Order: sequence, then C-alpha cells, then structure tokens
Amino acid sequence: MFNRPRLPVLASIGLVIASFLAVATPAAAETVVNGCTGTCGYYQFDDNGPPFGATCRYLTQSYKLDWIRTKPPLVHGIGNKKTEVAWQVKILRKPVSGSWSVIYNSPWDTAMADNNMNPAYAGHGFAAMTWNAPSNPSGWFKVRVRLRWKNLAGNVVGYKLIEIDHYKGLWNGTSDDRYGYEYCLPSY
Repeated sequence: MFNRPRLPVLASIGLVIASFLAVATPAAAETVVNGCTGTCGYYQFDDNGPPFGATCRYLTQSYKLDWIRTKPPLVHGIGNKKTEVAWQVKILRKPVSGSWSVIYNSPWDTAMADNNMNPAYAGHGFAAMTWNAPSNPSGWFKVRVRLRWKNLAGNVVGYKLIEIDHYKGLWNGTSDDRYGYEYCLPSY
C-alpha cells in the first residue's frame, strides 16, 4: 500500500483559507497602540473612501507639507445616558535617522454620547482637527488619536490610543490615496 504525504494537501488548504480571509477582510484604518485602559465605549473611523484617516496637504508652488487634517472618529458613550466622550490628535515626527516622537498635542474635542443611538461624530459634537506644518518640514509625520470616556459623575473611566494607518495626499487640487504610506512625507 502506498502512503501519500498529507502535508502538501494541508498546506494547500491553509493557503486557500488565508487567501479567502485576505480578500474578505476589509483594511483597517488604524492600529491600536494601547488597548482600552479602564472602561471604553465602541468607536470607529469613517474614512469615506479607500482607507485613509488623515489628509496630507502640500503647497502648490513648493510641494512642501502644509498641514495634516484628521477626521474625527465616531464614538459611543459607555452607558444608556449621555456621558462625555473626547478625542485628541497627537502629531509624531521621525527624522531620517531617528525615532518617532510627539511634537504636537491638540486640545481635547469633547461631546456627549451614549451607547445606543447617540454617538459623537463629525458635525455631531466633533469636528476635524488640523495641524499646520512648519515652513520647512523635514522627516516623516504621522497621526495618533487618543480617545477618552467619562462616567455620569464626570470622572475619566477609559482611554485608548490608536494610530492612523492610511493617508490621502492633496496637492494643487488633486488628491491621491497614499496607500502603503503610514505617514505624511515632508514634500509631495
């Protein structure tokens, strides 16, 4: 009797399953840097396009980075009654040789939300945030977003830190999906 090795068959089945999952799973717009500390509500980033969570705008004449605009997330509160939720933008910079460091913290943008039908999002308590680049930007720039939840007594009960993964480039009225770039370049 001839015994066939089963490893190639199992490997083929695994490859088929992995291929299916890669096609069926949507691309995430963010990476969780620090999971929930405390009690956090549901949130999501609504990217309205191929996944991009922030826009890198470049000056028409010089091609230099002008600003980075981050769309607000949709954030639910932690209970049936409205409680305060908030988000904050952190801009990180990495020199050509070096490591990422925070160069800007926005003020907190706060709104009231519950865990039912009343989340906070763009135009409903939250607004987009824009960071203006220096006149001669160098290195790479990326966005981290810190989310915060409070309870009915007004005490902070949860934090979460996420990083934007996809950016849109905007220059001279045209835009492109910076898919593959997890940061903004200093020039277009």
